[in-house]
Amino acid sequence: KYYKYIQRTTQFNATGYALITPFKNFNIKTQVSGDLYNANVKDIGLPSYPYGSGSGYVSRSNTNDYTITYTNTMDYQWTLNDTHNFYVLAGHESVMYRYDAFSASKSGQTNDLMMTLDNGTGTPSVSDSASEYAFNSAFGRIEYNYAKRYFFDASVRYDESSRFGKQNRGAVLYSAGFMWDAKAEKFMENATWLNSLKVKASYGTQGNAAISEYSALGLVGSTHYFDQAGLVISTTANPELGWETQHLLTVGFNAGLWQDRLKVDFEFYNRQTVDMLMDIPYPATSGYASGYKNVGGLVNRGVDVSISGDVVRTKDWYVGLYANFNYNKSMITELFNGYEEYPLPSYMLNYAIGHDAGEFYCETLVGVDPEDGKYMWAYIDPETGERGTTKDFNQATPELQGISQYAPWAGGFGLNAAWKGLSVAADFSWNYGKGLVNNDRYFMEYDSYTSYSRSKDLLDRWEEKGDIAKFAKFGEAIQFDSHLLEDASFIRLKNLTVAYEFPKKWINATGFMQGLRVYFTSRNLLTFTKYTGFDPEADTNLTYGRYPNSRQFVGGIQFTF
Repeated sequence: KYYKYIQRTTQFNATGYALITPFKNFNIKTQVSGDLYNANVKDIGLPSYPYGSGSGYVSRSNTNDYTITYTNTMDYQWTLNDTHNFYVLAGHESVMYRYDAFSASKSGQTNDLMMTLDNGTGTPSVSDSASEYAFNSAFGRIEYNYAKRYFFDASVRYDESSRFGKQNRGAVLYSAGFMWDAKAEKFMENATWLNSLKVKASYGTQGNAAISEYSALGLVGSTHYFDQAGLVISTTANPELGWETQHLLTVGFNAGLWQDRLKVDFEFYNRQTVDMLMDIPYPATSGYASGYKNVGGLVNRGVDVSISGDVVRTKDWYVGLYANFNYNKSMITELFNGYEEYPLPSYMLNYAIGHDAGEFYCETLVGVDPEDGKYMWAYIDPETGERGTTKDFNQATPELQGISQYAPWAGGFGLNAAWKGLSVAADFSWNYGKGLVNNDRYFMEYDSYTSYSRSKDLLDRWEEKGDIAKFAKFGEAIQFDSHLLEDASFIRLKNLTVAYEFPKKWINATGFMQGLRVYFTSRNLLTFTKYTGFDPEADTNLTYGRYPNSRQFVGGIQFTF
């Protein structure tokens, strides 16, 4: 009644192309596509709000952005001796993006009927911003297969981005792949139990330009010196800033057995990232806080496995099971400025060579001293390396905890079953080895935060000499240490659907319907975890007041006419 937020958006997408075929199997194509977007927002707070000060406010904003993409390609395919099949493609692509926005706000309106900016009496606030970027690419691709048994493809492309420094805007990226259709071989003709078997391998590079538009430039910002307006240097230039590159090797196979009643997919991968785009800290003497550079290396190595099978497949019955999992080993191989580690204590993380990129780093809580009821933390002597304890948190030694915010094991499994018109589908997801800092506990367990609900675990508190307790005596301060780090491994029933499709003979008897289906679906119905916070599935290193995945129930009827 007293607050209004009105947003009007307009979006326009269009694509047009011209295609010329000078002779058979040779195509020349030019294509232009555009994505235009506008958002106009009016935010109003009426002065008649009974619990306000009698003063309203108005905020107006307008945002425009557009992306234009030009693509030009030539491709040709041909066959020699009915066994050698070729396909070649060459092309060019340009992407141009432009964004601009402005906003204005003013308060002090005193009448609900005069809610415009010019009727406000407060100090106006105005902002104006714009940005743009462009990508320019040339690429080529060749595909070859012999008798549709041996397949080979290779591609190369040259990409330039305006986001990078003028000395290093371009990068050459490439890939090559091979596939063998083993089932197409003559010696496999009698293997009736095997429906398909394809062996694959590929190697290639990928580029990453996911940084802001002007990270490579030396920028200035506005400032005031006494009553004079002026400019100040805000960021330093890096004309050598360039592409982050991934080198990816994959080897795998997929197979179908016994009329595809059992399907198996397996893939091993090794992904090495070099010249990473990182915002690294600068020495204070430089005058800058940080800047983007191509530094650091990271390796992700693992396997993806997927298995599905039809346990029962008859006229009236169907039961199918599936399972998939991923194992990923992540390891930092290089940092910047010759560092072996780069601690981020505010995030309870530490980038260290030879360790996972998301490994937690903090002081280790050893326990509570039964003698005096004080907390004890691990202390490592910097000279001898001997491990001991200290009751002074400022003297405690932060260390890697051996658990990461990224689970090394993850996957899912499920069931699909049907009997005549009745069907059930259940999908589970899981991960193992993931850590999560439960920041909510800090406020529920700290004696000083009396306005927060108290944790029942505080009943396990030290009270007298000799007590073996989880929490120290009343008044002892808890800290951001290892006791807030929890195992966030979980198994969750993500989806459960029960449905019934009425028999065709019943539907046909109506004379106007073709189908009728009744269904009920629940999401996030069950979760099994040791994590004491709201949601172990949160993709972050720390949770505090985070709204969890909701449990949902949906029912419906589908009519087909």
